[in-house]
Amino acid sequence: MLLITHRLSQIRWADHIVVLRNGRVVAQGKHETLLESSEAYRRIFARYESTETATGQTAQVLEALELNTETQSTQR
Repeated sequence: MLLITHRLSQIRWADHIVVLRNGRVVAQGKHETLLESSEAYRRIFARYESTETATGQTAQVLEALELNTETQSTQR
């Protein structure tokens, strides 16, 4: 099976990953190997992880605001 994706959340589980840049293969291998050997892959994955972290932090802030609002409502 061949999977072409921009969703990096699932890519780490692929048997074989091919990294393309400007239509050319710049690296290939498993997730762990590419993290060690491919600067291009590390950059792609670092951007993904920082986005995921920011999204998670935003969700935590929103949850805290919701709890704070609920607490204020019940205290009135």
